[in-house]
This record gives sequence, C-alpha cells and structure tokens, in this order.
Amino acid sequence: MTQTVVIVDDAINPSALLVSDIRTINVGGDEWVDNAAEHNPDLLVLGGKVDFDLLDDLRRDNRFGDVPIIYRLDADSVDSGFDLLDAGVDDYLVEPFEDREASSRVRAVLRRSRAGLERSPLTGMPGNFRIAAELDRRILAGEAFALIHCDLDGFKSYNDRYGFLRGDAVIQFCARCLRVAAQPYDGLFMGHIGGDDFAVILPSGIAEEYAAAVAKRFDEGINEFYDASAVDAGGVELEDRLGGMRFVPLVGLSMGVATTAVRPLKSRWETAQIAAEMKRIAKRESGSAYAVDRRRR
Repeated sequence: MTQTVVIVDDAINPSALLVSDIRTINVGGDEWVDNAAEHNPDLLVLGGKVDFDLLDDLRRDNRFGDVPIIYRLDADSVDSGFDLLDAGVDDYLVEPFEDREASSRVRAVLRRSRAGLERSPLTGMPGNFRIAAELDRRILAGEAFALIHCDLDGFKSYNDRYGFLRGDAVIQFCARCLRVAAQPYDGLFMGHIGGDDFAVILPSGIAEEYAAAVAKRFDEGINEFYDASAVDAGGVELEDRLGGMRFVPLVGLSMGVATTAVRPLKSRWETAQIAAEMKRIAKRESGSAYAVDRRRR
C-alpha cells in the first residue's frame, strides 16, 4: 500500500524520500494546511521556525489529529527538539543531515504509525491486515497450521442490557482468555478482526487443546460481568422489538477451526471460509464451544 508524505519545507529534498511504496508531495503558501489535507497524508514533514501554536492547531484539526509529524530544525534550534517531542511531534531532523538519514527516519515513523493503526485500541491485538499477512506467510511456507475464528454469542443482547462500556470489558476479557490460554504454547498469532470477532493462527497439532482451554477459561470467568440474579438464572430477560420478553443465555464463545491436519489450505479466503462454517456449527452448542473441520475434501 502506497503511503503519502506531504512536505511543507523547501529545505527537504523530496527525492531523498522516494523509496518503494512512498510518494512525496510538496505544498506551500498561505493555504498549505488545506492543500495538505486534500492529499490525505500519512505523514507531514515540516520545517523552519518552530511554531507550537501551529502544532497545537494541527492536533485539534480532525484532518490531522492522527497524522505523524517530522520537524526539520536548523543547527541553532537543536534545543527545541525535546520540546517538539513533548508537543506531540513524532521525530525531528537537525541540520546538517544526509538524505539517507531523512529517508530512514521517514520510513521509521511511517512503520510505527502503520503498526499502531493496525492494532485494536481496545485489545492491542493486530487487525485484519496482519491476520491476512500471517495466513499468507504460513500457507506459502507450507506450515501445518490452523485458524480459529472466535465470536461471542449473545453479545449484542449483553450490550443492550448493560451498555457498551461493560461490553468493551467483555471483549477485553475474551482477549485475555486467548492470551492466557496461549502461555504454554509456541507459534501462536492472535488478532482482533473487529467487534467481538477474533482470529488465532497456531500449529495444527495444538488447535483443539488450545480451543478447549480457551472455552473453559471463558466460561469460568464470564459470570463476573453479570449481576448475581442473571448468573443464578443462567441469563437475562430482554424485551424484543415486538414488546415481548425473551430469555438470553449468558454470553458464550464460539470457535470454528480450519486446519491443515485433514487437508491442504490453499488460500487465506478458503481458510477463513472454512473457519466461519465451523463457527456456525459451534454456535449450536450451549455455553462456549468449538467445532473442527474434519472433512478431507
């Protein structure tokens, strides 16, 4: 994916930053802020006299609030470097510097920024891009692996009853279950697909044992997120759209497992589809459960 670097500094040589998957755009003039925003930048490179009011304005501007910034400093302004970092600038360059240094710092900031964007702010787990890349890597390497697609049952009803903040706590609890159950094993990759969906990629030989450990840990801890009366009843009564009451069991965790133990998995799409099919089967069980694809073709 090509990333865009907008340069607002005549002293920076754009050609020095021309590396693969990066394009540079120079803007200037009194309207440079609006001009820069039109390019939807992944990084801003600023220079000249340090203007902390400008930096504060950029951070308050919805168009630039999450855009990393590199600042070029003259040699006699080097003392401003730490103040810039405190003000929210991601890195700075001090004259004189070589083109290679500028290029390396740009790539480093972009790399850190992309890694941050690809992680869920709620669980800290990598998202879909990294999940897909990990599947591709294991398939290309010919590894024996399994994909577990995890999904919470009755989560929407839980949010309706207790609110989204407690719902977020349940999602974080699920992430902890996945992490803690992984401690005895090597070679696991965990990702947060989004919402209440997770993915775990792991060696095929431990997939069932791991899934069983996650289910056990989840069912043992989910009661803490309910009122005592709901725990005693095994669920909650909720009003449906027609005004009637329906009983919703405690939130459970369903896991679908696609594995190379029974047949080759030739693409990320095939792997994800099989895991989703198995997850639907696991949802037929009460409480937390998993289902493994055992079809040989």
